[in-house]
Amino acid sequence: MDFYAYYPFVFPLTDYTYPLDVTVQSSQEAVDFMYAGKVEGCTKDNPKVGFNFVHKLSKLVLEISPGDGLNTADLRNLGVTVGNQPIKATFNLSNGTLMCGADKSDITLFTTESGTLSEAILLPNSVKSRVLTFDLNNGNDEPFTWTMDKALDAGSKYTYEVRLHRTKVEITSASITGWTPENGGAVDAH
Repeated sequence: MDFYAYYPFVFPLTDYTYPLDVTVQSSQEAVDFMYAGKVEGCTKDNPKVGFNFVHKLSKLVLEISPGDGLNTADLRNLGVTVGNQPIKATFNLSNGTLMCGADKSDITLFTTESGTLSEAILLPNSVKSRVLTFDLNNGNDEPFTWTMDKALDAGSKYTYEVRLHRTKVEITSASITGWTPENGGAVDAH
């Protein structure tokens, strides 16, 4: 027998195709998708199955701090969105391929109560420009924007330190850790 494994578990599946939807980010564990490729040749005499799970989506982590003209209390109602992203896909378990659908939408990142951490699990795609919007939701400030200039690779985690200023968004440093290292680089948004 051959075995495939994936997380989170959904059953039944049609034609070994797993449906993916990253629209709602309130539970990162529910959005994350991991896959362990086929383990072949298992028999009743050789019943041991060892799975090596890998992340098949992309993760974006923003560590947010107040800059000029703001303080930590200003971040408490912060909402962060990434614009015009693919939201649905299918993953073929038999051959390990991901196929993004045509539907695109703005995705609201999961943001902590303090507003100092926002994260999302996104579908990998080769687009090298995505606009992120930071809204203090205070009735006074216009939302801040920053354009991320990276394609999203499967299994990569993109981490950026974001400092919000009343006059601009400043990315003070960026690192990509965990899954597959990628260098985010430093950027300024106005």
